[in-house]
Amino acid sequence: MVWVDFGIQVGAYVLAAVAVAAILRAATGRNALAVGTLVAITALAVATLIPKYRDAVRRSDSLRQMYAGQTEEAARGKCIADKGAQAELPFIQWVADQVPEDALFVVEGGPLDLGCLTYQWLPRRPAVGSEAADAWRVSFSEARPPEARSDPERVEQFAPGRWLVRPEETG
Repeated sequence: MVWVDFGIQVGAYVLAAVAVAAILRAATGRNALAVGTLVAITALAVATLIPKYRDAVRRSDSLRQMYAGQTEEAARGKCIADKGAQAELPFIQWVADQVPEDALFVVEGGPLDLGCLTYQWLPRRPAVGSEAADAWRVSFSEARPPEARSDPERVEQFAPGRWLVRPEETG
């Protein structure tokens, strides 16, 4: 990501320098002035971008060091640990094992925010708006989902107050 930002900034500076050089050449008819301008603007661009790039690399290095030696699962579990919800890890992993990777999900209740759960369940993604009707429902509620009575095959209980409701099959 750092390289992309850096490349975009350098590209913008170079395009600006070329544009200024072309305008100056057209206005004055002097090629030397255009080349000098191009060199000056490029040198300025590099001089201003190097400190930004160096800072970005330092930030990236510090993030890498913070997670060095951790497995992917441990890194993903960090937001759960930060929220003090380690007891939910078995349920969260069980949901990940049950829900297909290309599925949508909706979360009802629970001690964790949607961002943390979305990160845990990647590449699955939260349903938005009307997509919720076709999504897997993850419930952190003591109340039994209504589908437990009307369509019990769609409902699985992991533990008391921990439910998973499959979407209705269509077609």
